[in-house]
Amino acid sequence: MGPLCFLILINDALTDTPHRWKYVDDSTVDISINTRQLDYSPLRSTLDRLKKWTEENKVTINHTKTVVMHFCTSSQAVAHPQLSVGAHPLQLVQSTRLLGVTVDDRLSRKQHVINIVRTASYKLYMLRRLKSLGTPAKELHEVYTAFILPTLTYASPAWSSSLTLTQQQQLERTQKRACKIILDSAYDGYDNAPTTLSLENRYSLPSRTPPQRGPPRSPSHNSSSWRGHRKGRARSSWTLPMTATTTPRLP
Repeated sequence: MGPLCFLILINDALTDTPHRWKYVDDSTVDISINTRQLDYSPLRSTLDRLKKWTEENKVTINHTKTVVMHFCTSSQAVAHPQLSVGAHPLQLVQSTRLLGVTVDDRLSRKQHVINIVRTASYKLYMLRRLKSLGTPAKELHEVYTAFILPTLTYASPAWSSSLTLTQQQQLERTQKRACKIILDSAYDGYDNAPTTLSLENRYSLPSRTPPQRGPPRSPSHNSSSWRGHRKGRARSSWTLPMTATTTPRLP
């Protein structure tokens, strides 16, 4: 009943804000602003309503984990406003985690790939340790698919289509190292290893084929948006299509 009651409690938070997304206790609010006529009052008004809602519902925001992110397509420098929830200023960040996926202010996947490759590389020690203890290749494969591969593919439908070739190769190198550990002397090259280990699509990760690029789009100098992300703590971040993200998290 606890989680259900909590969901009922926060369901009416910022209901008058059209661009908001919530997942359990995680919420994101997006505010668009015209860069030619900068007016941050809609953004500040949203934060004021959020503060009022928390006071009325006796909910406390963890301000240390509430940040702002800004996405802007304008090639001209845009002034960064001072934002706060009540008396607590919000930190402006270049990247933040949203439901386990790292999002940066240029809408690239660079930092996310770096993070998951680093985590998966740490877990490869488990494979090496088990291998040194004489664990059969079949069981090593099961450990890899259960504990390491999910790290590399977590929420991949949301980010895999925008990977660069270099980022795809970073992911593939991690799996290549795992294949060498699992197969040991039976390893005869990475071209055959995924098939031997029944790994889908070479490495069960996004396709290696470089994404097809269309004609360049002219940048928009008029659109600007701010995103707010609430999860009991507040977060905020900036990115390419001038957007700011504010994420409060509830304890």
